[in-house]
Amino acid sequence: MRRERIVLLENHIFVGEEIEVGEFPDTEALRRQAARWEGHENVLILRNVRLEDSPFEERLDYLLVKRDEVKALGLGRLSVKGFAGTEVER
Repeated sequence: MRRERIVLLENHIFVGEEIEVGEFPDTEALRRQAARWEGHENVLILRNVRLEDSPFEERLDYLLVKRDEVKALGLGRLSVKGFAGTEVER
């Protein structure tokens, strides 16, 4: 099941698809990073990541995030109501 995640890092919004450890193509890089972050279970891997708050179309193939440093988790849909009754759902 595809799970889209939104991550806030250094005042930037990243959106990507969460994948399992076995789907990450560079096993050696993942092994080294997991060793620094106390194991694979502490690594959140996002694929096809886009930087949402950029005026340019910035993308990353993969983004690894340290799970125990995540300060908030949002579940469900984000709904923003704009001007003149315009509504955008994400």
